[in-house]
Amino acid sequence: MHTRLAWTASIVLAAALFAACGPGGPSSPGLGQNTAPATGQATAPSSMAPGGSVSGDAMATFCDEWATQVAAAWPPDATTAATLAPMFSNWAQSPAFATVGADLTTVGTWLTAQAGSTTMAAPDAATTEAYNRIVTFATANC
Repeated sequence: MHTRLAWTASIVLAAALFAACGPGGPSSPGLGQNTAPATGQATAPSSMAPGGSVSGDAMATFCDEWATQVAAAWPPDATTAATLAPMFSNWAQSPAFATVGADLTTVGTWLTAQAGSTTMAAPDAATTEAYNRIVTFATANC
């Protein structure tokens, strides 16, 4: 009787260990499966991904303009602000950039105000935060 009880306990223990350590089903990674990004690079949160299906041209144009006209001249002078403001307005209205649309509008509004000013004011906290979120978006998608 003692042997039968020991066998039963061993089987129950093995089943419990297998359930705790073994594959958990089709959605769980099994033995040998890797859940880390293949490149080892951190990925941007899905909330920073482009909205809907972004045509390659829209993203390529954004990335090019961001690198050459925005990031290279930030913070801008009044003349550059006048050039950048319409770009931010166009991006803010595009469904392709809906995930950062409000941020684009915030920065665009500040740029428009600065373009018409005789003296440039430093970006306020809300504009700086919005700009930083757009930088994160650009870094993740360009």
